[in-house]
This record gives sequence, C-alpha cells and structure tokens, in this order.
Amino acid sequence: MSIETEFDDRIAVAVKGDMPVNQAKALLKRDIGLDESEINVVTPDDARVGEKLEMNSTQLGEKMLWWHIFFGFIGFLIGMFVAFLLVQFGPPLTQENPIFTFIALVSPGIFLGLFVAGALSLKPENDAQNLAVMSRQAHRLPTLLIKPRSTRNKDDIKSAVKSINGLTLVEE
Repeated sequence: MSIETEFDDRIAVAVKGDMPVNQAKALLKRDIGLDESEINVVTPDDARVGEKLEMNSTQLGEKMLWWHIFFGFIGFLIGMFVAFLLVQFGPPLTQENPIFTFIALVSPGIFLGLFVAGALSLKPENDAQNLAVMSRQAHRLPTLLIKPRSTRNKDDIKSAVKSINGLTLVEE
C-alpha cells in the first residue's frame, strides 16, 4: 500500500541494491521525463531533510479554514437550538432571561465547534510519508523524493517508477 494523502503530491522512491543514487535520479529523468527540480535526494547525512519533506500547504490551509467555518457554524446552530429549547420549555430562569441564555449557550457551541475543527485539522496530512523517509534515513538508506509539477499525473509517475528495474515506491 502506497503512502499518500489528499493533499500530498509527493512520491518517495527507494533505490534497491547497490545502485548509486545519481544513477537512479538519471533513470527517473530519462525514463519518466522528470526535471531536475522535481527530484530531491534525501541522503543519510542530509541536514536539509525537513525542507525537502515539506509539502505545499496552500490546499491544506484552505481545507483547515473551511473546517473551522463549517464546524464553528454547526456549533453556533446547536447552541441556538438548545438555547431556544431552554427559553421555550426550560426552567423559569432561562425563560426570564432569553438573551443571557442565548449568549451562555451560543458561545460554548461556537467554541466546541472550533475545537473539533482544530482537532481534525491539526492531524498532520503527511506523517506516514515523512516517517517512512526518516526511517530510511535512520537506516542509512537514500530516498528519492519526487514532487511533480501540478500538470503531471501522479499515478502515471508511480506506474512508471514501478516499471524501472532497481527502483521501488516507499511503502508503509
């Protein structure tokens, strides 16, 4: 099973056997037609591994904003509904002070909705891939990290990598 997520367009490729990393990179450029800028080499001694593993966060940020707006609004609606029920059918204190009842229940509703959105969106979208590459680095194994241009099909690149002898996709 390949490691991938909704927002992650990266492909991690492992070099099998004693093939030099530069030869594997040349194979990817020749057989798949990748540019030099699309292939990063993560070596065992690489100090810039964090920069190479970072993915484009624009889509993730947009999704996080949407989740916060959505769940904040759902929390607002739940707070309004519960406050309405208490004002209509609740104890005399909530019926006598409807504004305070709405304030008291809408605020926690919004808070809980935003809290749920934060909990969902803080889950790192690329943990499995990063952990797999870092594990290979800890075992002193090089990895090629392909970040294709947006016009290239990720599945086509993956099938082409599978067809190259000496290279394999990094699996979970």
